[in-house]
Amino acid sequence: MPGLAQQSAVAAPNEEPAGRLRRFATRLFDSVRPRAPSPVGPEWFTDEEVAGLSHGGSTPENAQVDDATWRDLQVRSLLRALGKSASILALQSLHHRLRAGASSASERSRLQAMDLEMARRELTAVAPIRRQLRLIDGDVTPALFRGQFVALPAWARHVRLIPLAELAVLAVLASLGAWAWLVTMAVASLCVHASIQITLQPALTHGRKLRQTLWTVVTAGLALQEVNRNRPTPASAAPATLSPATLRRLRRLVSPTWWERTPGVHDYAELLALHSCAKLAGDMAVLRAHLAGFQEAYRFVAECEMNACLVEHLSALDTYCWAEQADAADLDLHDAVNPLLAGAQPLSITLHERGAFITGQNGVGKSTLLRTIGLNVIVARAFGFSYASAARVPFVTVWSSIQNEDSLEHARSLYMAELARAERLLQVARAGEPALFILDEMFRATNHVEAVAAAAAVTDYLASRSLVLASSHNAVLGPLLQHRLVPFQVARSEASGALALLPGNLAQTNGIDMMQVYDMPDEVLSTARTVAAWYAAYVAAPDHVPGVSRS
Repeated sequence: MPGLAQQSAVAAPNEEPAGRLRRFATRLFDSVRPRAPSPVGPEWFTDEEVAGLSHGGSTPENAQVDDATWRDLQVRSLLRALGKSASILALQSLHHRLRAGASSASERSRLQAMDLEMARRELTAVAPIRRQLRLIDGDVTPALFRGQFVALPAWARHVRLIPLAELAVLAVLASLGAWAWLVTMAVASLCVHASIQITLQPALTHGRKLRQTLWTVVTAGLALQEVNRNRPTPASAAPATLSPATLRRLRRLVSPTWWERTPGVHDYAELLALHSCAKLAGDMAVLRAHLAGFQEAYRFVAECEMNACLVEHLSALDTYCWAEQADAADLDLHDAVNPLLAGAQPLSITLHERGAFITGQNGVGKSTLLRTIGLNVIVARAFGFSYASAARVPFVTVWSSIQNEDSLEHARSLYMAELARAERLLQVARAGEPALFILDEMFRATNHVEAVAAAAAVTDYLASRSLVLASSHNAVLGPLLQHRLVPFQVARSEASGALALLPGNLAQTNGIDMMQVYDMPDEVLSTARTVAAWYAAYVAAPDHVPGVSRS
Protein backbone atom coordinates (compact mmCIF):
# COMPACT_ATOMS: atom_id res chain seq x y z
CA MET A 1 0.00 0.00 0.00
CA PRO A 2 1.50 3.37 -0.92
CA GLY A 3 2.18 5.76 1.92
CA LEU A 4 0.53 9.10 2.36
CA ALA A 5 3.35 10.89 0.58
CA GLN A 6 3.06 8.54 -2.40
CA GLN A 7 -0.70 8.95 -2.47
CA SER A 8 -0.31 12.73 -2.50
CA ALA A 9 2.26 12.48 -5.25
CA VAL A 10 -0.06 10.32 -7.38
CA ALA A 11 -3.03 12.56 -6.76
CA ALA A 12 -1.15 15.79 -7.39
CA PRO A 13 -1.26 15.75 -11.27
CA ASN A 14 -5.07 15.49 -11.21
CA GLU A 15 -5.44 18.22 -8.59
CA GLU A 16 -6.77 21.68 -9.52
CA PRO A 17 -4.11 24.41 -9.71
CA ALA A 18 -5.79 26.33 -6.87
CA GLY A 19 -5.68 23.23 -4.64
CA ARG A 20 -2.02 22.66 -5.40
CA LEU A 21 -1.29 26.30 -4.62
CA ARG A 22 -3.11 26.06 -1.28
CA ARG A 23 -1.25 22.85 -0.42
CA PHE A 24 2.09 24.47 -1.31
CA ALA A 25 1.26 27.55 0.76
CA THR A 26 0.28 25.35 3.73
CA ARG A 27 3.55 23.41 3.56
CA LEU A 28 5.51 26.66 3.28
CA PHE A 29 3.73 28.14 6.30
CA ASP A 30 4.28 24.97 8.33
CA SER A 31 7.97 24.99 7.49
CA VAL A 32 8.53 28.52 8.86
CA ARG A 33 6.04 28.39 11.73
CA PRO A 34 7.86 27.90 15.05
CA ARG A 35 7.07 24.63 16.76
CA ALA A 36 5.53 24.89 20.20
CA PRO A 37 8.03 23.57 22.78
CA SER A 38 6.98 20.79 25.11
CA PRO A 39 7.23 21.00 28.92
CA VAL A 40 10.10 19.05 30.47
CA GLY A 41 9.97 17.10 33.71
CA PRO A 42 12.38 17.14 36.65
CA GLU A 43 14.16 14.06 35.30
CA TRP A 44 15.36 16.16 32.33
CA PHE A 45 17.94 17.99 34.44
CA THR A 46 21.22 16.71 35.79
CA ASP A 47 22.12 16.86 39.47
CA GLU A 48 24.66 19.57 38.63
CA GLU A 49 21.95 21.74 37.04
CA VAL A 50 19.54 21.17 39.93
CA ALA A 51 22.27 22.35 42.32
CA GLY A 52 22.64 25.61 40.37
CA LEU A 53 21.43 27.93 43.16
CA SER A 54 23.55 26.15 45.78
CA HIS A 55 26.88 26.69 44.01
CA GLY A 56 28.86 29.70 45.12
CA GLY A 57 26.27 30.81 47.65
CA SER A 58 26.87 32.75 50.86
CA THR A 59 26.14 29.79 53.18
CA PRO A 60 29.32 28.59 54.95
CA GLU A 61 30.45 25.12 53.95
CA ASN A 62 30.02 23.70 57.46
CA ALA A 63 26.42 24.92 57.54
CA GLN A 64 25.38 22.94 54.43
CA VAL A 65 24.38 19.32 54.01
CA ASP A 66 27.42 17.89 52.23
CA ASP A 67 27.48 15.40 49.35
CA ALA A 68 28.13 12.35 51.54
CA THR A 69 25.20 13.10 53.85
CA TRP A 70 23.03 13.93 50.82
CA ARG A 71 23.79 10.45 49.49
CA ASP A 72 23.62 8.65 52.86
CA LEU A 73 20.18 10.00 53.76
CA GLN A 74 18.84 9.73 50.18
CA VAL A 75 17.92 13.41 50.10
CA ARG A 76 18.00 13.35 46.29
CA SER A 77 15.01 11.00 46.30
CA LEU A 78 13.21 13.30 48.72
CA LEU A 79 13.95 16.28 46.46
CA ARG A 80 12.44 14.48 43.48
CA ALA A 81 9.36 13.62 45.57
CA LEU A 82 8.93 17.25 46.60
CA GLY A 83 9.35 18.50 43.03
CA LYS A 84 7.42 15.92 41.02
CA SER A 85 5.81 18.67 38.92
CA ALA A 86 8.51 21.33 39.31
CA SER A 87 10.39 23.39 36.76
CA ILE A 88 14.15 23.82 36.99
CA LEU A 89 13.61 26.98 39.09
CA ALA A 90 11.57 25.23 41.79
CA LEU A 91 13.93 22.24 41.79
CA GLN A 92 16.88 24.56 42.36
CA SER A 93 15.08 26.43 45.14
CA LEU A 94 14.09 23.17 46.85
CA HIS A 95 17.65 21.88 46.52
CA HIS A 96 19.12 25.07 47.98
CA ARG A 97 16.79 25.04 50.97
CA LEU A 98 17.44 21.35 51.67
CA ARG A 99 21.19 21.94 51.48
CA ALA A 100 21.48 25.20 53.38
CA GLY A 101 18.24 25.40 55.34
CA ALA A 102 16.05 28.48 55.60
CA SER A 103 18.02 31.69 55.95
CA SER A 104 15.79 32.98 58.75
CA ALA A 105 12.93 31.99 61.02
CA SER A 106 10.54 34.14 58.97
CA GLU A 107 11.52 32.35 55.77
CA ARG A 108 10.91 29.01 57.47
CA SER A 109 7.50 30.07 58.78
CA ARG A 110 6.08 31.50 55.54
CA LEU A 111 4.54 28.22 54.51
CA GLN A 112 3.05 27.72 57.97
CA ALA A 113 1.48 31.19 57.86
CA MET A 114 -0.48 30.30 54.73
CA ASP A 115 -4.06 29.06 54.74
CA LEU A 116 -3.19 25.65 53.30
CA GLU A 117 -6.79 24.68 52.62
CA MET A 118 -7.30 27.77 50.52
CA ALA A 119 -3.87 27.34 48.93
CA ARG A 120 -4.79 23.81 47.83
CA ARG A 121 -7.96 25.09 46.18
CA GLU A 122 -6.05 27.84 44.40
CA LEU A 123 -3.37 25.60 42.86
CA THR A 124 -5.19 25.81 39.54
CA ALA A 125 -4.71 29.60 39.49
CA VAL A 126 -0.95 29.23 39.07
CA ALA A 127 -1.01 26.06 36.95
CA PRO A 128 -0.70 27.87 33.56
CA ILE A 129 2.24 29.91 34.86
CA ARG A 130 3.97 26.79 36.16
CA ARG A 131 3.44 25.07 32.82
CA GLN A 132 5.22 27.95 31.06
CA LEU A 133 8.12 27.64 33.48
CA ARG A 134 8.42 23.95 32.63
CA LEU A 135 9.21 24.97 29.05
CA ILE A 136 12.64 26.06 30.32
CA ASP A 137 14.98 23.20 29.44
CA GLY A 138 18.33 24.56 30.59
CA ASP A 139 20.15 26.06 33.57
CA VAL A 140 21.00 29.78 33.47
CA THR A 141 22.34 30.09 37.03
CA PRO A 142 26.00 29.97 35.86
CA ALA A 143 25.42 33.26 34.03
CA LEU A 144 23.07 34.81 36.57
CA PHE A 145 24.84 33.94 39.81
CA ARG A 146 28.39 32.89 38.94
CA GLY A 147 29.35 35.36 36.22
CA GLN A 148 29.75 32.73 33.50
CA PHE A 149 28.41 34.83 30.65
CA VAL A 150 28.49 33.86 27.00
CA ALA A 151 32.14 33.76 25.93
CA LEU A 152 32.89 35.83 22.80
CA PRO A 153 36.16 36.29 20.90
CA ALA A 154 37.45 39.88 20.87
CA TRP A 155 36.70 40.37 17.18
CA ALA A 156 33.02 39.52 17.70
CA ARG A 157 32.44 42.98 19.17
CA HIS A 158 33.07 44.49 15.74
CA VAL A 159 30.83 42.14 13.75
CA ARG A 160 28.21 44.86 13.25
CA LEU A 161 30.74 46.83 11.16
CA ILE A 162 31.21 44.01 8.63
CA PRO A 163 27.81 44.33 6.85
CA LEU A 164 28.22 48.13 6.76
CA ALA A 165 31.69 47.87 5.20
CA GLU A 166 30.45 45.29 2.69
CA LEU A 167 27.47 47.45 1.78
CA ALA A 168 29.77 50.42 1.15
CA VAL A 169 32.03 48.33 -1.11
CA LEU A 170 29.02 46.95 -3.02
CA ALA A 171 27.69 50.50 -3.50
CA VAL A 172 31.06 51.65 -4.91
CA LEU A 173 31.22 48.66 -7.27
CA ALA A 174 27.67 49.30 -8.44
CA SER A 175 28.41 52.96 -9.09
CA LEU A 176 31.45 51.96 -11.15
CA GLY A 177 29.44 49.42 -13.12
CA ALA A 178 31.79 46.61 -12.07
CA TRP A 179 29.00 44.06 -12.08
CA ALA A 180 31.22 40.99 -12.19
CA TRP A 181 33.16 42.21 -9.19
CA LEU A 182 29.90 43.14 -7.45
CA VAL A 183 28.52 39.59 -7.84
CA THR A 184 31.83 38.12 -6.68
CA MET A 185 31.84 40.42 -3.66
CA ALA A 186 28.22 39.56 -2.81
CA VAL A 187 28.95 35.81 -2.91
CA ALA A 188 32.12 36.29 -0.85
CA SER A 189 30.13 38.30 1.71
CA LEU A 190 27.59 35.52 2.10
CA CYS A 191 30.42 33.01 2.60
CA VAL A 192 32.01 35.25 5.24
CA HIS A 193 28.66 35.63 6.99
CA ALA A 194 28.11 31.89 6.97
CA SER A 195 31.59 31.29 8.38
CA ILE A 196 31.04 33.82 11.17
CA GLN A 197 27.68 32.26 12.07
CA ILE A 198 29.21 28.77 12.17
CA THR A 199 32.06 30.00 14.39
CA LEU A 200 29.74 31.80 16.79
CA GLN A 201 26.93 29.23 16.70
CA PRO A 202 27.58 27.81 20.22
CA ALA A 203 27.65 31.32 21.69
CA LEU A 204 24.57 32.34 19.69
CA THR A 205 22.63 29.30 20.88
CA HIS A 206 23.67 29.93 24.48
CA GLY A 207 22.80 33.62 24.31
CA ARG A 208 19.44 32.99 22.64
CA LYS A 209 18.47 30.41 25.27
CA LEU A 210 19.60 32.74 28.06
CA ARG A 211 17.46 35.60 26.75
CA GLN A 212 14.45 33.35 26.21
CA THR A 213 14.75 31.90 29.72
CA LEU A 214 15.01 35.33 31.32
CA TRP A 215 12.00 36.54 29.32
CA THR A 216 10.01 33.51 30.51
CA VAL A 217 11.07 34.07 34.13
CA VAL A 218 10.26 37.80 34.19
CA THR A 219 6.94 37.21 32.41
CA ALA A 220 6.09 34.54 34.98
CA GLY A 221 7.02 36.96 37.77
CA LEU A 222 4.57 39.55 36.43
CA ALA A 223 1.84 36.94 36.07
CA LEU A 224 2.42 35.63 39.60
CA GLN A 225 2.22 39.12 41.08
CA GLU A 226 -1.03 39.73 39.21
CA VAL A 227 -2.60 36.44 40.34
CA ASN A 228 -1.42 36.87 43.91
CA ARG A 229 -2.84 40.38 44.05
CA ASN A 230 -6.31 39.18 43.12
CA ARG A 231 -6.44 36.20 45.50
CA PRO A 232 -4.10 34.28 47.82
CA THR A 233 -2.42 31.42 45.97
CA PRO A 234 0.22 28.85 46.96
CA ALA A 235 2.79 31.21 45.48
CA SER A 236 1.85 34.24 47.56
CA ALA A 237 4.13 33.30 50.48
CA ALA A 238 7.18 34.46 48.49
CA PRO A 239 7.94 38.16 49.14
CA ALA A 240 7.86 40.30 46.00
CA THR A 241 11.04 42.37 46.08
CA LEU A 242 10.56 43.89 42.61
CA SER A 243 7.70 46.14 41.53
CA PRO A 244 5.61 45.30 38.44
CA ALA A 245 7.10 48.36 36.71
CA THR A 246 10.62 47.03 37.29
CA LEU A 247 9.65 43.59 36.01
CA ARG A 248 8.10 45.12 32.89
CA ARG A 249 11.30 47.08 32.26
CA LEU A 250 13.38 43.93 32.64
CA ARG A 251 11.08 42.09 30.24
CA ARG A 252 11.49 44.79 27.60
CA LEU A 253 15.26 44.38 27.83
CA VAL A 254 15.12 40.69 26.86
CA SER A 255 12.03 40.71 24.64
CA PRO A 256 12.62 39.49 21.06
CA THR A 257 12.37 42.09 18.32
CA TRP A 258 9.65 41.82 15.67
CA TRP A 259 12.03 40.29 13.14
CA GLU A 260 13.25 37.75 15.69
CA ARG A 261 9.63 36.68 16.17
CA THR A 262 9.17 36.30 12.41
CA PRO A 263 11.07 33.17 11.31
CA GLY A 264 11.49 34.09 7.63
CA VAL A 265 12.57 37.68 8.28
CA HIS A 266 14.85 36.52 11.09
CA ASP A 267 16.63 34.05 8.82
CA TYR A 268 17.32 36.70 6.17
CA ALA A 269 18.45 39.19 8.83
CA GLU A 270 20.92 36.58 10.04
CA LEU A 271 22.20 35.78 6.57
CA LEU A 272 22.49 39.31 5.23
CA ALA A 273 23.16 41.45 8.30
CA LEU A 274 24.54 39.08 10.97
CA HIS A 275 21.82 40.44 13.25
CA SER A 276 22.20 38.04 16.19
CA CYS A 277 26.00 38.03 15.97
CA ALA A 278 26.05 41.82 16.13
CA LYS A 279 23.47 41.93 18.94
CA LEU A 280 25.01 39.25 21.19
CA ALA A 281 27.67 41.44 22.82
CA GLY A 282 25.03 44.08 23.51
CA ASP A 283 22.74 41.50 25.10
CA MET A 284 25.49 40.43 27.48
CA ALA A 285 26.21 44.08 28.37
CA VAL A 286 22.50 44.58 29.18
CA LEU A 287 22.50 41.47 31.37
CA ARG A 288 25.55 42.67 33.29
CA ALA A 289 24.05 46.12 33.79
CA HIS A 290 20.76 44.77 35.17
CA LEU A 291 22.09 41.59 36.77
CA ALA A 292 20.76 42.30 40.27
CA GLY A 293 17.22 42.76 38.94
CA PHE A 294 17.27 39.54 36.96
CA GLN A 295 18.66 37.69 39.99
CA GLU A 296 15.84 38.95 42.22
CA ALA A 297 13.24 38.04 39.61
CA TYR A 298 14.69 34.55 39.34
CA ARG A 299 14.69 34.02 43.11
CA PHE A 300 11.14 35.34 43.44
CA VAL A 301 9.71 33.07 40.76
CA ALA A 302 11.71 30.08 42.04
CA GLU A 303 10.39 30.52 45.59
CA CYS A 304 6.83 31.07 44.36
CA GLU A 305 6.84 27.80 42.46
CA MET A 306 8.64 26.00 45.28
CA ASN A 307 5.79 26.98 47.62
CA ALA A 308 3.27 25.59 45.15
CA CYS A 309 5.21 22.30 45.06
CA LEU A 310 5.25 22.14 48.85
CA VAL A 311 1.50 22.76 49.07
CA GLU A 312 0.97 19.90 46.62
CA HIS A 313 3.28 17.69 48.67
CA LEU A 314 1.64 18.48 52.01
CA SER A 315 -1.85 17.97 50.61
CA ALA A 316 -0.91 14.39 49.71
CA LEU A 317 0.47 13.50 53.17
CA ASP A 318 -1.40 11.59 55.85
CA THR A 319 0.94 12.75 58.62
CA TYR A 320 2.91 15.95 59.04
CA CYS A 321 3.28 18.69 61.63
CA TRP A 322 4.87 22.10 61.99
CA ALA A 323 8.15 21.61 63.80
CA GLU A 324 9.23 23.60 66.84
CA GLN A 325 12.86 24.57 67.25
CA ALA A 326 14.65 22.75 70.06
CA ASP A 327 18.03 23.34 71.67
CA ALA A 328 20.99 21.90 69.80
CA ALA A 329 21.24 18.96 72.25
CA ASP A 330 17.52 18.10 72.29
CA LEU A 331 15.28 16.17 69.92
CA ASP A 332 11.66 15.05 70.25
CA LEU A 333 9.84 13.25 67.43
CA HIS A 334 6.47 11.57 67.86
CA ASP A 335 5.23 9.02 65.32
CA ALA A 336 7.94 10.00 62.86
CA VAL A 337 7.98 8.26 59.48
CA ASN A 338 10.35 8.09 56.56
CA PRO A 339 8.74 10.01 53.66
CA LEU A 340 10.42 7.76 51.09
CA LEU A 341 8.76 4.56 52.36
CA ALA A 342 5.13 3.77 51.61
CA GLY A 343 3.35 2.52 54.72
CA ALA A 344 6.32 3.31 56.95
CA GLN A 345 6.13 2.26 60.58
CA PRO A 346 5.96 5.36 62.83
CA LEU A 347 8.45 5.55 65.73
CA SER A 348 9.02 8.07 68.50
CA ILE A 349 12.23 9.21 70.17
CA THR A 350 13.00 11.82 72.83
CA LEU A 351 16.51 13.02 73.65
CA HIS A 352 17.70 15.66 76.10
CA GLU A 353 21.37 16.65 76.34
CA ARG A 354 22.47 13.14 75.39
CA GLY A 355 22.39 11.39 72.06
CA ALA A 356 21.27 7.84 71.30
CA PHE A 357 23.01 4.54 70.71
CA ILE A 358 20.62 2.32 68.74
CA THR A 359 20.87 -1.44 68.48
CA GLY A 360 18.57 -4.03 66.99
CA GLN A 361 18.52 -7.35 65.22
CA ASN A 362 19.63 -7.65 61.62
CA GLY A 363 17.10 -6.25 59.17
CA VAL A 364 14.85 -4.68 61.81
CA GLY A 365 15.32 -1.14 60.50
CA LYS A 366 18.08 0.61 62.46
CA SER A 367 19.52 2.36 59.39
CA THR A 368 16.03 3.31 58.24
CA LEU A 369 15.36 4.90 61.66
CA LEU A 370 18.57 6.92 61.42
CA ARG A 371 17.61 8.14 57.94
CA THR A 372 14.10 8.93 59.15
CA ILE A 373 15.42 11.18 61.91
CA GLY A 374 17.98 12.81 59.62
CA LEU A 375 15.42 13.60 56.90
CA ASN A 376 12.95 15.00 59.43
CA VAL A 377 15.58 17.37 60.82
CA ILE A 378 16.69 18.46 57.33
CA VAL A 379 13.11 19.15 56.20
CA ALA A 380 12.23 20.99 59.42
CA ARG A 381 15.33 23.17 59.07
CA ALA A 382 14.47 23.92 55.44
CA PHE A 383 10.69 24.30 55.38
CA GLY A 384 9.43 24.19 58.96
CA PHE A 385 7.49 20.91 58.87
CA SER A 386 8.26 17.30 59.77
CA TYR A 387 6.85 13.91 58.86
CA ALA A 388 5.54 13.26 62.38
CA SER A 389 2.55 13.93 64.58
CA ALA A 390 4.64 16.31 66.73
CA ALA A 391 8.23 17.50 66.47
CA ARG A 392 10.77 19.55 68.40
CA VAL A 393 14.11 19.35 66.61
CA PRO A 394 17.31 21.38 66.47
CA PHE A 395 17.58 23.42 63.27
CA VAL A 396 21.19 22.39 62.73
CA THR A 397 23.22 20.90 59.90
CA VAL A 398 23.05 17.11 59.64
CA TRP A 399 26.28 15.16 59.05
CA SER A 400 26.36 11.41 58.50
CA SER A 401 28.68 8.46 58.06
CA ILE A 402 26.66 5.58 56.63
CA GLN A 403 27.63 4.55 53.11
CA ASN A 404 31.38 4.94 52.80
CA GLU A 405 32.78 3.14 49.78
CA ASP A 406 36.15 1.97 48.54
CA SER A 407 37.51 3.22 45.22
CA LEU A 408 39.83 1.57 42.73
CA GLU A 409 40.04 4.83 40.82
CA HIS A 410 41.50 6.68 43.81
CA ALA A 411 43.35 3.66 45.23
CA ARG A 412 41.40 3.95 48.46
CA SER A 413 40.25 1.05 50.58
CA LEU A 414 36.97 1.02 52.49
CA TYR A 415 38.77 1.60 55.78
CA MET A 416 40.62 4.57 54.27
CA ALA A 417 37.26 5.97 53.12
CA GLU A 418 35.87 5.54 56.63
CA LEU A 419 38.89 7.30 58.12
CA ALA A 420 38.55 10.19 55.67
CA ARG A 421 34.88 10.58 56.60
CA ALA A 422 35.68 10.50 60.31
CA GLU A 423 38.34 13.15 59.74
CA ARG A 424 35.74 15.45 58.11
CA LEU A 425 33.22 14.99 60.93
CA LEU A 426 35.87 15.67 63.55
CA GLN A 427 36.84 18.87 61.73
CA VAL A 428 33.22 20.06 61.93
CA ALA A 429 33.06 19.21 65.65
CA ARG A 430 36.35 20.99 66.33
CA ALA A 431 35.07 24.09 64.54
CA GLY A 432 32.24 24.29 67.07
CA GLU A 433 29.45 24.37 64.46
CA PRO A 434 26.05 23.20 65.76
CA ALA A 435 25.39 19.82 64.18
CA LEU A 436 23.58 16.51 64.37
CA PHE A 437 25.90 13.57 63.66
CA ILE A 438 24.36 10.31 62.37
CA LEU A 439 26.73 7.32 62.48
CA ASP A 440 25.94 3.82 61.27
CA GLU A 441 28.42 0.95 61.62
CA MET A 442 31.53 3.08 61.75
CA PHE A 443 34.81 1.34 60.87
CA ARG A 444 33.22 -1.93 59.80
CA ALA A 445 36.09 -2.42 57.36
CA THR A 446 38.75 -3.24 59.94
CA ASN A 447 39.09 -5.97 62.56
CA HIS A 448 36.65 -6.12 65.44
CA VAL A 449 39.00 -4.90 68.17
CA GLU A 450 40.23 -1.84 66.26
CA ALA A 451 36.74 -1.13 64.92
CA VAL A 452 35.38 -0.90 68.48
CA ALA A 453 38.33 1.19 69.60
CA ALA A 454 38.12 3.67 66.71
CA ALA A 455 34.32 3.94 66.83
CA ALA A 456 34.33 4.50 70.60
CA ALA A 457 36.97 7.22 70.37
CA VAL A 458 35.42 9.12 67.44
CA THR A 459 31.85 8.84 68.73
CA ASP A 460 32.88 9.95 72.23
CA TYR A 461 34.60 13.04 70.80
CA LEU A 462 31.64 13.98 68.59
CA ALA A 463 29.09 13.37 71.35
CA SER A 464 31.04 15.61 73.73
CA ARG A 465 30.37 18.55 71.38
CA SER A 466 27.12 17.82 69.51
CA LEU A 467 24.07 15.60 69.40
CA VAL A 468 24.94 12.13 68.08
CA LEU A 469 22.77 9.25 66.88
CA ALA A 470 24.83 6.09 66.45
CA SER A 471 24.03 2.53 65.51
CA SER A 472 26.21 -0.56 65.49
CA HIS A 473 26.15 -4.34 65.64
CA ASN A 474 29.06 -4.07 68.07
CA ALA A 475 26.86 -4.10 71.17
CA VAL A 476 29.88 -3.48 73.43
CA LEU A 477 29.81 0.14 72.24
CA GLY A 478 26.58 0.68 74.20
CA PRO A 479 28.16 0.28 77.66
CA LEU A 480 31.30 2.09 76.50
CA LEU A 481 29.35 5.19 75.42
CA GLN A 482 26.45 5.24 77.86
CA HIS A 483 27.85 8.35 79.54
CA ARG A 484 27.28 10.15 76.21
CA LEU A 485 24.50 8.20 74.50
CA VAL A 486 21.24 6.79 75.81
CA PRO A 487 20.87 3.12 74.73
CA PHE A 488 17.80 2.19 72.66
CA GLN A 489 16.85 -0.93 70.75
CA VAL A 490 14.56 -1.27 67.76
CA ALA A 491 12.36 -4.29 68.43
CA ARG A 492 9.57 -5.98 66.53
CA SER A 493 6.60 -7.45 68.39
CA GLU A 494 6.24 -11.17 67.74
CA ALA A 495 2.48 -10.92 68.15
CA SER A 496 1.65 -7.90 65.96
CA GLY A 497 4.85 -7.39 63.98
CA ALA A 498 4.82 -3.70 64.96
CA LEU A 499 8.10 -1.90 65.60
CA ALA A 500 8.93 -0.05 68.81
CA LEU A 501 11.92 1.87 70.11
CA LEU A 502 12.63 0.49 73.57
CA PRO A 503 15.17 1.60 76.20
CA GLY A 504 18.28 -0.50 76.75
CA ASN A 505 20.78 -2.46 74.70
CA LEU A 506 19.92 -5.41 72.49
CA ALA A 507 20.03 -8.64 74.49
CA GLN A 508 19.24 -11.22 71.82
CA THR A 509 21.00 -11.03 68.46
CA ASN A 510 19.87 -12.98 65.37
CA GLY A 511 22.93 -13.10 63.15
CA ILE A 512 23.56 -16.82 63.70
CA ASP A 513 19.85 -17.65 63.54
CA MET A 514 19.74 -16.10 60.08
CA MET A 515 22.51 -18.50 59.00
CA GLN A 516 19.92 -21.27 59.24
CA VAL A 517 18.03 -19.77 56.32
CA TYR A 518 20.98 -20.75 54.13
CA ASP A 519 22.24 -24.26 53.43
CA MET A 520 25.02 -24.56 55.99
CA PRO A 521 26.18 -27.75 57.75
CA ASP A 522 24.97 -28.31 61.32
CA GLU A 523 28.53 -28.42 62.62
CA VAL A 524 29.16 -24.92 61.21
CA LEU A 525 26.10 -23.58 63.01
CA SER A 526 27.05 -25.35 66.26
CA THR A 527 30.59 -23.98 66.19
CA ALA A 528 29.32 -20.49 65.44
CA ARG A 529 26.99 -20.59 68.45
CA THR A 530 29.76 -21.83 70.75
CA VAL A 531 32.19 -19.10 69.71
CA ALA A 532 29.47 -16.44 69.89
CA ALA A 533 28.50 -17.39 73.46
CA TRP A 534 32.09 -17.33 74.62
CA TYR A 535 32.90 -14.03 72.90
CA ALA A 536 29.71 -12.29 74.07
CA ALA A 537 30.46 -13.19 77.69
CA TYR A 538 34.02 -12.01 77.23
CA VAL A 539 33.27 -8.48 75.98
CA ALA A 540 29.68 -7.71 77.05
CA ALA A 541 30.37 -6.01 80.39
CA PRO A 542 33.65 -4.07 80.52
CA ASP A 543 34.22 -2.77 84.04
CA HIS A 544 37.01 -0.35 83.19
CA VAL A 545 37.86 1.32 79.91
CA PRO A 546 41.01 3.44 79.86
CA GLY A 547 41.04 6.47 77.56
CA VAL A 548 37.26 6.97 77.18
CA SER A 549 36.06 9.86 79.34
CA ARG A 550 33.36 8.98 81.86
CA SER A 551 32.30 12.50 82.74
